[in-house]
Amino acid sequence: LLSFDQMRDSRTTPFQTGTRGKFGANVSGGSEGLTYFIAADKQREDGVLRPNLFDQTSVRGNFTSRLGSQATASINTSYITNTTNRLSSDNSIFSPLINGFLGTAQYIPGMESPDSSVAGSRYGSYFGYNTYDQRKVQADQSVDRFVIGSNINYPPLSWLRINGNAGLDLPERAGPVARVEHGDAV
Repeated sequence: LLSFDQMRDSRTTPFQTGTRGKFGANVSGGSEGLTYFIAADKQREDGVLRPNLFDQTSVRGNFTSRLGSQATASINTSYITNTTNRLSSDNSIFSPLINGFLGTAQYIPGMESPDSSVAGSRYGSYFGYNTYDQRKVQADQSVDRFVIGSNINYPPLSWLRINGNAGLDLPERAGPVARVEHGDAV
């Protein structure tokens, strides 16, 4: 009886120890006539299925000012950028999960490297693509988003308040892009 688990063997596993980090800073203050809040943070995650990267940076600023004795005006801004880099993980012949579950019952020397045969007919893989090939097919996506809004409040009478609001939400997205690294695979 042969037993080999591509998911648990260190030579062929698509898994890694994931990491996640996040840090940020903010400052707030002001006076009776002007208040502010400024913040920035950064987070990065490297998931358990390699490669699986998420990187995000965000900056935000809120400013409020008193206009005369009754009116106030505020401006709120934020900018967020994030990038993801993911392996083709499901619904694909390059899926390490599908290939791992349908793979061979024994380790075949070289089954994790490009040297064993040609991509599409690799030894020890169900669809002919091994772990080396699968890591070369990735989906990348980048999203940038800028948001700005302003608000003016003016209560001319005790029972009446006039509000004015305006804003802009400007997203930009690149991707998803399927990327295949060139070389001897796929």
